[in-house]
Amino acid sequence: MAFFQNKNTKIITCIVLVILLIVLYKKGCSKAATIKVVTNTVTENTIIETVDAAGKIYPINEQKIITDAGATVDQVFVKDGDTVQKGTAIATLKTEQTSLVGGSAATAPNMQKLMSGGLNPAAIAQAMQQAQPTAPTTKRQTKYTTLYAPITGIITNIAAKQGERILTNEFAKISATTDWEVRTDIGEMDIVKIKEGDSVTLKIEAVGDREFVGKVYKIANNNAANGIAGIGANLMPDAANYKVYIKINSTSLASLNDSSQSRHYTLRNGMNASVKIATATKKNILTVPLKAITTRYKTDTVKAVATTKNDIVVFTVTNNIVTQKTVTTGIQSTEAIEIIKGLTKGESIIVEPFEAIDKLLKNGDKIKLVTTTELYQPKQ
Repeated sequence: MAFFQNKNTKIITCIVLVILLIVLYKKGCSKAATIKVVTNTVTENTIIETVDAAGKIYPINEQKIITDAGATVDQVFVKDGDTVQKGTAIATLKTEQTSLVGGSAATAPNMQKLMSGGLNPAAIAQAMQQAQPTAPTTKRQTKYTTLYAPITGIITNIAAKQGERILTNEFAKISATTDWEVRTDIGEMDIVKIKEGDSVTLKIEAVGDREFVGKVYKIANNNAANGIAGIGANLMPDAANYKVYIKINSTSLASLNDSSQSRHYTLRNGMNASVKIATATKKNILTVPLKAITTRYKTDTVKAVATTKNDIVVFTVTNNIVTQKTVTTGIQSTEAIEIIKGLTKGESIIVEPFEAIDKLLKNGDKIKLVTTTELYQPKQ
């Protein structure tokens, strides 16, 4: 009887364990099937690829008012920030000059006759007097020079005040306010995409959300960190940046006149700006949201192991089952990316959550479709 009871106990224990395993298995499957995702559809759209950067604005036409170093400022008729017309007197400078006056060199027109003894005593005395030079006298005089504005614009960087001596040959600068540019530094990975004539949208920090337009008109060929100067302490060259010049469309600057507030915003040298340079545009191409893209290790089918090379993948959904698809991508904007190969129009793709796309999802997974609101609603 004890044996029977012991045997029954073992049988019951085995049955319970089997039931528990079945329950745990189903629970695991149920848990796998509860991965919540948000989907979107592969569609045809237009993509504008941009390079985003920060820069500063400066007048395109900026000229120096040049004079001789060492002059003293006699009068200044303008101050920094004044708007002047071409030809306006800017300042009067004075320089002290010293010159020699009078004096003569030694002359001896009758010296040959004197040496030959052919002159009478009176002529000899005259010849001897002419042979002696006379010393010149010094004369000091003050020279005044007036400087004029070479163009119409704003006066900047006045080098000296009244009574001060000018130490360089640049007295001031004058900046035309009709044409402005943005100067920005672009890294080597993006500079290869940019060309002269590319369209640009930009914002100037000081005037709020107003959007202006422009075009790239000049690109530097050399970067400022070339050679030894670009080598850091780790003996590796610094990232190469190249200066890009963007001319702001003068018509778009009309929005600086804010009629709603009856005011005009005045631009000044060195104000901060953000730019978006449109480097490529494609219309009617297959696109997916950028957040739908991730990378997964390629599998070496011969060795059945993951390699160090990555595939670019997207996860599609059919009847709540996940399929991982390798894709070939093209240009991208800040929100979408071109699909050259691997997907067809109308397919359902997973776009959220990022953690599932980046790490969790795999072929054959069951998922639950939800809205973005449902995905991120607080748990009760």
